[in-house]
Amino acid sequence: MFYRLTKVPITNPSGIYSAYINEHGKYLEEMLVAKWKEMGIWINNNVKFFTEKHGFPLSGEVDAFIRHPKCINPQPKDLYLIEVKSFYKYFKKVELIGNKTKKGYPAYNNLFQIMLYLDYYASFGITKGKLVYTSRDEATQAEFDIKLVSVGGKTYASVDDEVDTG
Repeated sequence: MFYRLTKVPITNPSGIYSAYINEHGKYLEEMLVAKWKEMGIWINNNVKFFTEKHGFPLSGEVDAFIRHPKCINPQPKDLYLIEVKSFYKYFKKVELIGNKTKKGYPAYNNLFQIMLYLDYYASFGITKGKLVYTSRDEATQAEFDIKLVSVGGKTYASVDDEVDTG
């Protein structure tokens, strides 16, 4: 869309490898949605939205909404907004999952994405999100609880109950 709107020529178009990676990511997302349905916690998936809340157009597609497993009649406060991401290679694994000396942490581009989604869905009472990472080469996973918090009049992400003011 960026190239279409700005009329800037595409200098490095996606190839077959990118298409393969995208399909693999879709498969992982579909597999998780199927499991959530099996567990009885699935609410909806691939939910599109559009807003101009902050004075510019923003559209997105939430991968899934699930309910807390203990909630039989869930209210919006009991729902989780889920974003599923896939990754591969050792350096990404250390960044996202961590190792003996380093705690894992979400990629900032993914964190910003889910923050925008949570900002939009807060008006519906949905205040909790999860970033779910699955590796394409080892099937390892990481999951982060994300919330928006206000500190000194500014909004920040809380990742696993730790505020990130960066």
